[in-house]
Amino acid sequence: MRIDGTTGSQTSLGFNPANANRVATPENGGSDATSTGAQFQPTSDYSSLFGALSRTPQVRQDVIGDVATRLSSGELGTPQARQQTVESILGASPGHS
Repeated sequence: MRIDGTTGSQTSLGFNPANANRVATPENGGSDATSTGAQFQPTSDYSSLFGALSRTPQVRQDVIGDVATRLSSGELGTPQARQQTVESILGASPGHS
């Protein structure tokens, strides 16, 4: 079921161009937040969530490109590469190098 209540499949996700310039007014059920004095009020979870987000490492496109090249060339499909991956994830077992 679609959000608007009609049947059928939704063909696009995300931004809806038809609503791009719509302004909320009392006439269409919205309100003008600036005139009513409404402001963003963070919840108690905001600080911890924002902190967790700031600790998330950034995606480095250069590293992703390098890994994609190495994967497509077969360099990372070797038994040695698999062993290094296992050791990296699990930690090297005692007596193994």
